Amino acid sequence: MVTTRHSNAYTDYALSSLIRHTRFEPDDEIVLIDNDRAYGELPPECRGRVHVHVNDTPRSFAANVNQTMERAREREADIVFLNNDLIFSPDWYEPMRVTGNFLLSPVSNAELAYTAGDLNCKLGMDLEDYLGRESLFLDIASHHQANSHGYRSVLKFGFFAVKIPHAVYSVVGPFDEGFGVGGGEDTDYCIRCHLQGIELRYALNSYLLHFIGKSTWRGAETREQTIARDQVYRERFKQKWGRVLFALLIMDDVSGLSAELLRALHGGEFRGVVESLARRAPVSRGTS
Repeated sequence: MVTTRHSNAYTDYALSSLIRHTRFEPDDEIVLIDNDRAYGELPPECRGRVHVHVNDTPRSFAANVNQTMERAREREADIVFLNNDLIFSPDWYEPMRVTGNFLLSPVSNAELAYTAGDLNCKLGMDLEDYLGRESLFLDIASHHQANSHGYRSVLKFGFFAVKIPHAVYSVVGPFDEGFGVGGGEDTDYCIRCHLQGIELRYALNSYLLHFIGKSTWRGAETREQTIARDQVYRERFKQKWGRVLFALLIMDDVSGLSAELLRALHGGEFRGVVESLARRAPVSRGTS
């Protein structure tokens, strides 16, 4: 988990709910990365359980994943990389324990909106929308878990809470740090997984509350800074993967797909679609 001065208000709530609602194994390690040397003290329930790593200088999203990956590689351990603007529900990690050669993500209010009383779990929430309504969120999570089961393969997902097994990152490698501060590097990793025959799956029984963008476009950045950051990662993505994959995976625009590829996409043949479009992309792509 990574915290920044602009999103620190969310961090303690994320850590506390993580500790409260997760069954940890004895050798699990919980690391909080203080990205800009601005975090204070851990909540009492997290002391002795969470290790705080302070970066010398702020790092990009990709660079923070990569340093976590190097730490995990020494133990041949899996990684669960978490945003700090999350609220964890009871037993959220149990469906994530499944092992296999795939990336795995829970679902959140960004994918499935729910309402209970005066709590509206929708895209674009703030902490104030949640505080005082904690029991309503637990009701929502319980309802979701009772009615959602199994796993679903997808073309892409954002890495707000992603499990990257050792078997995956050993093959796919580190994140590409050429996308700038943040944006596009998770989608780039999705492509690289598909090209290695590695699936992306949602754990449908796992539900989190995600406030979204609190370290970037909905918290730290001015409108001008967001535009500049978007321009950097989008140009990098187009240069690396071509305009059709950019349109499909960054802009959710399917207009560049042939009828055959569109049928394949709707049929869940994600690897085939990505492989076909990647063949049209620039030859020199690199990963770092």
